[in-house]
Amino acid sequence: MGLSIIIPVSSDDHEWVNLDAQLSLMKIPYECIYVSPVNNDLKSKDSKWVISHVEQRAYQMNLGASKARYEFLWFLHSDSNVSGIIPKLKQLLKPINNHSIYYFNLRFSDSHSVLTRLNELGVFIRCKILDLPFGDQGLLMSKEIFKSLGKFDESKSIGEDFYFMRLAKSKKIIILSMNTIIYTSARKYNTKGWLKTTFTHLKFTFTEIMK
Repeated sequence: MGLSIIIPVSSDDHEWVNLDAQLSLMKIPYECIYVSPVNNDLKSKDSKWVISHVEQRAYQMNLGASKARYEFLWFLHSDSNVSGIIPKLKQLLKPINNHSIYYFNLRFSDSHSVLTRLNELGVFIRCKILDLPFGDQGLLMSKEIFKSLGKFDESKSIGEDFYFMRLAKSKKIIILSMNTIIYTSARKYNTKGWLKTTFTHLKFTFTEIMK
């Protein structure tokens, strides 16, 4: 079994370099597909750089998926830290199937504050009660499911992961935790403020759920 790992990269993003180093330790067949509006002379037998004419996450992920050669797609954010996942990934992938969507449990790699711990708890509750993991949790699925859901909605400037997972729920697709932690950066909370960022996320999620 092989993985096509799809990573949208913004024009000013350099965090993908650390992620690429972690993914280079994979012990299964894989490819990394970085999709960015900025060119990069990436030289790696397992990674390739795809130029996107649009800097929008939904478009970039769909473009990356269209270039994938393996049966399973793993969508990651460039600031993801998967160093704890890689050593046991082969074992984790054994029970997965073509008909479910999988996600990882979220933790913040660069913050140990009580506030971000509350965010982690909120993510856990959202996933357990609402079955709504988001993109920073490393969504993993077969090409079959991805195509059946019509890809990520490119008409959405934000929340493409929310709309994708809500559609999956409406189609009765089983959504499962890998019961393993993926780390992400708390940079957005540190830069924009915890209260403002958390309120924005909660307002968006519950407004859309109630529609």
